[in-house]
Amino acid sequence: IYLDRPVTVLTLKELTNLSVSSGFELQFRLGPSLQGRRVIVHTNYPLEGQRFNRNNFRVLAWNYPSGREDDSDKFCSLELQIAGSYQYYFGYAGVERLGGGYIVVDPVLRVGADNHVLPLDCITIQTYLSKCLGFLDDWPDRLEVAKESGYNMIHFTPLQTLGESRSCYSLADQLTFNPDFSKEGQKCSWEDVGALVEKLRTEWNMLCITDVVYNHTAANSVWIKEHPECGYNLLNSPHLRPAWVLDRALWHLTTEVAEGRYKDRGLPADITDESHLNAIRGVFWQDVAPQIKLWEFFQVKVELAVEQFRVQLQKGLWCRVLHSSSPHHIEECCGWLRQRLNELNDEQKHIVHQHQEQAVNCVVGNVVYERLADHGPKLGPVSRRHPLVTRYFTYPYEDMTLEEEMQLLDQPDKMQHFLAHNGWVMDDDPLRNFAEPGSNVYLRRELVCWGDSVKLRYGNGPEDCPYLWEHMKTYTEITAKHFHGVRLDNCHSTPLHVAESMLGVARGVCPNLYVVAELFTGSEELDNIFVTKLGITSLIREAMSAHDSHEEGRLVYRYGGEPVGAFVQASLRPLVPSIAHAMFLDVTHDNECPIQLRSALDSLPSSAIVSMACCATGSTRGYDELVPHQISVVKEERLYPKWNPAAAPSSTGEVGPQTGIIAGKRALNKLHQELAAQGFVQVYVDQVDADIVAITRHCPSTHQSVVTVSRTAFWKPQTHQYDSNVAPMFIPGQIEEIILEARTVERNAGTYKEDAKYINGMLEYTVEIKEHIPVKCFGSDYTNHVPDGQQILRCPVTRMYPTDDCEPCGPGEVEQPLHDVIQEALQRHLEGISFRERNAGPKIDMHMRDEGFTVKAKVDQATGFVMGGNRFNCGTWMDKMGESDRARNKGMPATPRSDGAAVEIVGLSKSAVRWLVELHAKGLFPYDGVFISYAQWNQQLQQSFEAEFWVPEDPADPNEKHPELVHKRGIYKDSYGASSPWCDYQLRPNFPIAMVVAPEMFTPERAWKALEVAEKKLLGPLGMKTLDPDDMVYCGVYDNALDNDNYNLAKGFNYHQGPEWLWPVGYFLRAKLYFAKKLGEDTYSKTMTLVKNVLSQHYTHLERSPWKGLPELTNENGQHCPFSCETQAWSIATVLEVLFDL
Repeated sequence: IYLDRPVTVLTLKELTNLSVSSGFELQFRLGPSLQGRRVIVHTNYPLEGQRFNRNNFRVLAWNYPSGREDDSDKFCSLELQIAGSYQYYFGYAGVERLGGGYIVVDPVLRVGADNHVLPLDCITIQTYLSKCLGFLDDWPDRLEVAKESGYNMIHFTPLQTLGESRSCYSLADQLTFNPDFSKEGQKCSWEDVGALVEKLRTEWNMLCITDVVYNHTAANSVWIKEHPECGYNLLNSPHLRPAWVLDRALWHLTTEVAEGRYKDRGLPADITDESHLNAIRGVFWQDVAPQIKLWEFFQVKVELAVEQFRVQLQKGLWCRVLHSSSPHHIEECCGWLRQRLNELNDEQKHIVHQHQEQAVNCVVGNVVYERLADHGPKLGPVSRRHPLVTRYFTYPYEDMTLEEEMQLLDQPDKMQHFLAHNGWVMDDDPLRNFAEPGSNVYLRRELVCWGDSVKLRYGNGPEDCPYLWEHMKTYTEITAKHFHGVRLDNCHSTPLHVAESMLGVARGVCPNLYVVAELFTGSEELDNIFVTKLGITSLIREAMSAHDSHEEGRLVYRYGGEPVGAFVQASLRPLVPSIAHAMFLDVTHDNECPIQLRSALDSLPSSAIVSMACCATGSTRGYDELVPHQISVVKEERLYPKWNPAAAPSSTGEVGPQTGIIAGKRALNKLHQELAAQGFVQVYVDQVDADIVAITRHCPSTHQSVVTVSRTAFWKPQTHQYDSNVAPMFIPGQIEEIILEARTVERNAGTYKEDAKYINGMLEYTVEIKEHIPVKCFGSDYTNHVPDGQQILRCPVTRMYPTDDCEPCGPGEVEQPLHDVIQEALQRHLEGISFRERNAGPKIDMHMRDEGFTVKAKVDQATGFVMGGNRFNCGTWMDKMGESDRARNKGMPATPRSDGAAVEIVGLSKSAVRWLVELHAKGLFPYDGVFISYAQWNQQLQQSFEAEFWVPEDPADPNEKHPELVHKRGIYKDSYGASSPWCDYQLRPNFPIAMVVAPEMFTPERAWKALEVAEKKLLGPLGMKTLDPDDMVYCGVYDNALDNDNYNLAKGFNYHQGPEWLWPVGYFLRAKLYFAKKLGEDTYSKTMTLVKNVLSQHYTHLERSPWKGLPELTNENGQHCPFSCETQAWSIATVLEVLFDL
């Protein structure tokens, strides 16, 4: 099936949420339990040309590919072109909503004058605190740092007018561009910002996103004073009144502690130890709690309620609750009510006491963090500027006594201006609004409060607070008009229906809106609720959350792509579960940098680890410059340095390539973007040791890999001893080049001193970097295929066992040039080797007999063949050892070719010797032989091969030494000189291997006849029979679980005695192609047809296989074998070699 677009298939079974790229076709197909029912699928994805309406669902029509109504292949589909979050549901008669879910369609991002696509996994983003950029005219010079550091996306914190706290996220007016960005006499506008953003997109190939803050506004916002109904005040949220009283009481306690009124009771203004904390508790329970009597807010005035009840009884209510209206019965009933109300009041007093206990604990905990903890801000003595605790509510009036303030609770015009501040709650349910009725967060002082911001109250919809909804709608439209994406600030605390509605507005302005968010739910299940309902494109993840290198590597594995070895995704693919797309940052702007928590030396290696994740990545401005502190979103007022490629290391107002790790980050960002663009979508993480992490990015289509090895520095070298011994790493395949080698080095450029005007970094360190270093590569065909590849013969090789029976040597301890190693190996074989395997016995082979561990091998002086082995040892790839005691085959090799000269080994030795002759003739190999020249050995093999291996067609041929053993004529023997001569004459698929590696040994006509016999007798649908089906011990069905009395079958003894192995097919086809060319065009044309027919069956199997691979073997005639490996490397590798030859 050829498809003009990628197709994702969703089988309808249950609730399923999914993320799909724009441009995909989504097909809905019936699960087994739904077939036979008239299923109806609904979706709110709009028809082409229509605007999206979340509540407008339509029915999808079924398609019938077979032309008739057939539940097995019918489907309905959506062509997904519009980014956003959409719903679907399905059901049938009587059950309208049996299942359903959300469809998140990712946006298509475009950059450059040519509008080319920027894939999500190519994103490298850098965050800027906008207030540190200075005047708008200077922004390009400061943003150029991001461009020259290799980033392709900028995240601006909000650009609106800030509140009086100067926090980047406390906005006084969501609609106005911050006037701080305009020079005197200048008034910059949103249009000016939009022009700059467009310039960055078209000229710098960079996109820009900014925050949207829906959950709060600055406490000094003019509009919130004019519209206090937009916040949680004591009029529209009366449940907050007790919390407000407590908040005011704590404020008055602050003023009294600051004035020293409690010093004589052990509570001074300067709180420094545990005794002071205990004094806070004492003062609260002795002075504050009795004064404010919070329990009364939750209690009934008993006597008033009883009197009202008595009056109602006397008016006739008695007939509903009493048998009589006598005064005695009425009083008795009132007594019951009084008793029950008192019990309820006592219960409420106890509950409030528990709330107050938690409040005191939270107050003390807050004091500990802010004043005592080493990692806290150390605020110093209690004062009005630094109160005992942050105030939970605004108070826009002059201070009064607490008694006077409590009287304001009877004045609605005053109460509406006491607005609850926003914040966050540790381990709270993010789907619950902590300011709504039913929550006691404010009363229990569990809110980590932002005292500069007011929490906004949207209600259930625009009708509940029209001004707020309209105000935020305009704010959203301005943002979406000028930026390519948004970061949802405080997303986990923003009401879902609000964010959902506002993002709908934003996508109406910018259809391909990139949406990112950082969630603190602690649950991927909860994360998915936000992702699917809001259509979040990427979730922010942070490497600084890792406590060691192992955890940092785990984050890459979790969020950074498919595992290496995952199946290549075809155009038509089923939907599989996945986690939300990640934006993996080395550090976010909210958190401390690695220099504070780890060491300066960790900045570069951790960046390298992050850059190897197959997802969006990034950082925050200052990280690359080695700024040794968190750049505070509240307190920082200095400016970012500008870009100057010639900036001196000591410069504070300018940065360049030599500043911090900028040069390293540029190379890493470039590599990250190239890997994503070129399809390196698979990831493997290897924890080499406690500090070293190796990460592989693999491309499943080209099978290239890039490996990054990073030595982290989670602990300062001055106080931590790092292990100097590093275990050797094995990197499979051919290493083509070292793309990047970088390390952080110390330099003499001065020591860090915080600048008063600019946000400067450490001068002590820079990056030493080398790129694109060529390396020497190892491989059997290296000398032939690579320019100057013969130089590899001079490369040193570490010998682990340089002499017999020595202990293993370490890396580099004993080294020899490769040509010496080759020479020694050939010398040993020519002289003959005889040894007993180390650790002989059941530890290395539990089935082998003792005799099998003694091995002898040599080169036969008469023929040049490598011969030997042991008849109790499996000497070739046909290595099945008998395992059955019952069948008495235990310890016996199943395929009797374990001694003598195997045909494929003769071919391989001929190939090696011929190669050395050629190298020596060119002066590239220093040895011409041992006690016999390689040229003589090569010639001897050439002359002996067909004389000893060819089985003549003529029964009377005098050269045939054992005519009585011949079973097939016109073939090549499987071995020569075996201790059981009959096995030499068995027809097996091994001689084509020799034909491919040493074709010069074969007469083309004889080779062709032997190949025709192999084709007729051995070639199966996918593999080749491992034994002639006419042989008396042939059995083509492999069953490794069978244990019976049959010597030839028990415990899978016939592993290589008939089952059709796939890897020999590659050599058979390559041999056919080689000799067909020798025999003329007609023969070659027919052979090409055969080869294509065979390969087409492999291709068909690949497409249908859930493993997307070729199996180890099949049973006879291509039948599936349950004991075969479902996908094996050499099965497909030899087929690939056929394609290479073609």
